[in-house]
Amino acid sequence: LKVARQLLDDCRVHQDHRGEAATLVSIAEVYSRLGQSEEALRWSYEAADVFKRCGDARNEGAARYAIGLLHVQRNEGSDLDRASKAVSIARRLFGPEGDQALLTRSLWHSILFLQNRPDEALQSAEEGKELAESRGEGHQLALALQE
Repeated sequence: LKVARQLLDDCRVHQDHRGEAATLVSIAEVYSRLGQSEEALRWSYEAADVFKRCGDARNEGAARYAIGLLHVQRNEGSDLDRASKAVSIARRLFGPEGDQALLTRSLWHSILFLQNRPDEALQSAEEGKELAESRGEGHQLALALQE
């Protein structure tokens, strides 16, 4: 972490915003692996904001996805609402197609399920299944999304 924070300082001094955001993601991942979700979230939110300022929608979406996943894993208090918000932003940034759309839809389905919204969760699973099938994805992926 010490080296990463030094790198972060260097990126900020040289106004390397993409490097700054990537370093913030790395720091968040370290905290997440250490089981320090609050710190991981703090760094992830900062990374998402920097990616947004850079106009990097793909990486902002990835950061928002990570934020949603961290909130789902914690599942305390308002975490599911925060996860829902983060994943909604990621879904908008990723659009309806591609691998990121499938991953984000899967997390969205989990959030709906955890929020006790079974009808919406089922609808989301069906849409995910249709998306996977339209891409020629294997039956296994469609089944995994439906579960």
